Amino acid sequence: MNSEIEIILPGYHANFLGDIRTEEIFSFLEQLKEISQTLSGIAELSTMEGLINLKSEINNLGHIQWT
Repeated sequence: MNSEIEIILPGYHANFLGDIRTEEIFSFLEQLKEISQTLSGIAELSTMEGLINLKSEINNLGHIQWT
């Protein structure tokens, strides 16, 4: 699926077009749900084409570090 992707973070804003599969988004969403319930772990979104490589790690206080 060709999508417009927008990322907004403090001090950073990006827009770009790229292909991302529904399965990739669904898997990332399921991982985010899991780490938010357990307050531990890592959720990763990586596209087959290498367009996006996003990693989120949560600590026991619920703070998420994005890389």
